[in-house]
Amino acid sequence: MRFLLFLAALLLLLLGAVLWRLRQPAGPPPSPLEQDPTAGVVTVALAALPAPAAPADAPAAPPAAPTSAGTRPEPSAAAPATEEAAPAAATPRTHTVAAGETLYSIVRAAYGSAPAGLVAAVARANGMADASRIRSGQVLRLPRVPGFPDPR
Repeated sequence: MRFLLFLAALLLLLLGAVLWRLRQPAGPPPSPLEQDPTAGVVTVALAALPAPAAPADAPAAPPAAPTSAGTRPEPSAAAPATEEAAPAAATPRTHTVAAGETLYSIVRAAYGSAPAGLVAAVARANGMADASRIRSGQVLRLPRVPGFPDPR
């Protein structure tokens, strides 16, 4: 009889522990930044290409006429300046956060996909410790990230 009472008490204790555990709220899901930021990231190394050769049909500059001491050569109108325009420095795009947007949805819309490494890189570029804390009206920089397409 004592053994049955012991088993009943043990069963009630076990049932109470299970019910107590079920009533505990589940912890929040881990944020994407807590996961491995390099998971699924592919690194691509690009080799430098040689500078393009001058076109064969480009007119050669006429030789300069010899000058005597104290005289300056006249600029030739036949030889136009062939300075190539330097490409404009690529400035990162920006995005103003609208109500209901998340960093994941912004990155997906701007880059076409939103792997964890890209979301983490955009968060770092904006000095964000927590990628889930963005607010409406906040201006985010969308930088060029190596290994990912440029933002649209």
